[in-house]
Amino acid sequence: MGVRAAALEFISITDGTGTRRELLRYPRRVVSLSPTITQTLSDLGLDDDLVGNRKGGAQARGERVRGLVRPMTTKDTDLQRVADLTPDLVLADLEHNRLEDLEKLGAKVPLFVVHVKTVEEAIANLETLGILVDREEQAASLVHEIRAELAASKLWARGRARVRAACLVSKDPYLAIPAQSYVSDFMTLHGLDNVFPGKGDAPLPVELADLVSASPAVLLLASDPYRFRPKHREEMLELGDVPACREGRVVLVDGAQVLSPGSRMRRAFASMRELLDRLGAETEA
Repeated sequence: MGVRAAALEFISITDGTGTRRELLRYPRRVVSLSPTITQTLSDLGLDDDLVGNRKGGAQARGERVRGLVRPMTTKDTDLQRVADLTPDLVLADLEHNRLEDLEKLGAKVPLFVVHVKTVEEAIANLETLGILVDREEQAASLVHEIRAELAASKLWARGRARVRAACLVSKDPYLAIPAQSYVSDFMTLHGLDNVFPGKGDAPLPVELADLVSASPAVLLLASDPYRFRPKHREEMLELGDVPACREGRVVLVDGAQVLSPGSRMRRAFASMRELLDRLGAETEA
């Protein structure tokens, strides 16, 4: 990151938990506890400064950040192992980390927690990450690309009939994306109205009977965190009481690549447009 003045510079900022943090302005040792954040940092050119990252997350071939100490492999965060890395900054999110763990970790190391519930919040978070890790110019370029794709999706959706939809992210039990979440907002921008409102942004346990009652016309099966496969789609297609299943509008979607906030958003909008265009063409055929 270049030579800095001897005096340490700090930034005061509020994170996604509403906590005010005093963080080193130019961190040299960064740990990421989120696969989504890890990929974003890599795309911002921060590989050399990452000393630890969470293993996991469906990353495309060629995307995985290599050669790093991996402080944990599941949602069970090894707090001491993270602290032993002596980081200048630990970045985490509430999707891949438990709040109680992060509260303990925040007493040991400099911590910033990401929590976004809308597309606009996700874009603003990219700008914030750029500031935190001294990659403002790279973040601005990334945001420019994402905003161009966002505008393209808004134009694409203009005048299209809105469609009732649901998105499942897990099985046994089934978990559905609630309306107050990033994924739901992303769906809304593409003409899909979430049939499960919910409270908060945590996935909602649902039964098959709930799908019947909600009557979505499109059903998305996300590959992350649960890996929905073609056999699961075939099972869903047998639910004749659900319009989406009866009409063949059950779609497997790459959750990590299409439905995740972060740097992948620059490709996610086009992927979602293509997916829905293909769905429409297949349905009309």
